[in-house]
Amino acid sequence: MTPSSALLDVAGLSIRFGGLAALSDVDLAVGAGEIFALIGPNGAGKTTVFNIVTGLYRPLAGHVRFDGHDLLARAPHAVARLGVARTFQNTEVFRGLSALDNVLIGAHPRLRGSVIAAALGLPSVRQEEARARARAHSLLARVGLGEAPGRRPGAPGPGGGGPGPGTPTRRHSSAAKSTHRAVCSIPISSALWITIYGSASRSAIP
Repeated sequence: MTPSSALLDVAGLSIRFGGLAALSDVDLAVGAGEIFALIGPNGAGKTTVFNIVTGLYRPLAGHVRFDGHDLLARAPHAVARLGVARTFQNTEVFRGLSALDNVLIGAHPRLRGSVIAAALGLPSVRQEEARARARAHSLLARVGLGEAPGRRPGAPGPGGGGPGPGTPTRRHSSAAKSTHRAVCSIPISSALWITIYGSASRSAIP
């Protein structure tokens, strides 16, 4: 795949922490509908790549572009608005909120209504919230929680039991950030995954 055809294009990525070169001239390209894995032992720099892609770290060299946008020129919240999301290795849910509200949090960066418009209850805000709720219900149904949208984590009964690391609710909170595209990092043993939502092709990056 050429950089020009990639939805996510990372090239020449380098960063140092003190005297340690955490990343040195890293390249990767991910197209629409592809799943890529970064595989390596602890300390190999997998999480550092995601920290740079999502705007938490600034590299010494290289570029990161998503759908033509320069991610390195944007703050983390602006990166999220483009549809780039991630889950962290210590995956948790908001235990005081319902399953539905946990997923809706992931959609928040994509909502366009202002605080004033929401306070006035304008039709555009109600319509946008209805679309977000429908999307959240769809994601819950996908992981078998469609019958328990109001259940809180840890509560007895269907959908309760205290979700732990890798809980579907948390992952789909990230998916709710965009109906068309997203980049997520999900820890699976010693691999981290980049997912561009679409078809199910898969490639591994050593």
